[in-house]
Order: sequence, then C-alpha cells, then structure tokens
Amino acid sequence: MGHPDGADPQGASRSHTSPTRAPANLRQLVDSNGMEVFSKYFRRVLQNNAPTIFGTATATTGPGTRSADPNGSYQILVAEMQKLRKDPEQADKMAESLSSNEGDLFRDFDLSTFVAHFQLDPIAKAMLALACRKTHLRTKGKLAARTGISVLC
Repeated sequence: MGHPDGADPQGASRSHTSPTRAPANLRQLVDSNGMEVFSKYFRRVLQNNAPTIFGTATATTGPGTRSADPNGSYQILVAEMQKLRKDPEQADKMAESLSSNEGDLFRDFDLSTFVAHFQLDPIAKAMLALACRKTHLRTKGKLAARTGISVLC
C-alpha cells in the first residue's frame, strides 16, 4: 500500500534520473573517482561493444552508428574516443585500461582494428599509439605508430 502523500518511504533514497541525464551522471561519477574507476568503466563499455568493433559488424556500422544498442553504451564509447583530441590525459587513461590482462578481449588486444573502427584522425591515432607504448601494449603501440601514422613519428 502506498504512502498517503504518494511518497515511497522505503524508496526515499532512490534516484529518479531520466535516461538523458544518466550519461552525464555516469561521467561525473567516473571523473570524480579516478583512474581505477575509469579503467573498469572503459573496459566494461568496450567489452559490451566488442562484437561491433571486432566482430562481424557491417561496413555501414561505424563510429556514431549502431543498430542494436539498447543501453547507449556504444554512444558512450564513441564519446570517449572523441575526447582523445580534447583531453590530453585521455590517451593515457585509455592505454592503461587497454593494457589489462583481465578477460579474453584484453589478453591479446587488437589495437589496429580498434583504432581503424573509430576512424581516428592522425593526431588522435598518434596520441593513443604513443600512450600504448608506455604499457604492455608497447609492441602494438610501436606498430601502430609506424604503420598508421608514420608521417608523425
């Protein structure tokens, strides 16, 4: 039975966040809790979208488009990738997150396919490749730096 004034005394602490505010609230949470939270968040979003990025996605599926994304996580991933040009620390945070050995996806991470999927511009590619050179993805970062952006390296 409901409360006489319509309030739910047991659910008083529940947040009634609209779907459009959820990504902003998630972003605030990630930003306020440091690198460890970012790594878990980024790896989870990437794992959720791995079939689109590394699997049998069609040629019409590219950055900003995805037909089966009910929770909006692909758009969140695209937004994180677009931050490479705006946030100088973004590449380092991504590289650190990608260098995890947690889960099959990250044990032998395909950096070239990942970068190609998001059609990063040469500067964003360079930033991510150079950041990966500081992690256990060093060899893949060097390869990406030489092949994809040889003019800049």
